[in-house]
Amino acid sequence: MSPTTTTTAEDQLLTAYFDMEDARRRALRSHDGQGLDSFGETPADGVYDDAFNVFAAICTELGMSPDEGISEARDVIGGRR
Repeated sequence: MSPTTTTTAEDQLLTAYFDMEDARRRALRSHDGQGLDSFGETPADGVYDDAFNVFAAICTELGMSPDEGISEARDVIGGRR
């Protein structure tokens, strides 16, 4: 019998946070470190936008804003939760 796992809201939030942060770093690299608004949109920007939208949707389901979700994720990562 294989074990079943359940994904908690915290797991979903952290997974989406890590995905979003990874996409953000890739988008920044695609702009040669000049900032996301430095010049035209790159494909990496679209990936970041999509990842942020997923993160924001999970935050909404949990009754928090994306800013609150980022703070919550960082608290969990830092061991404060």
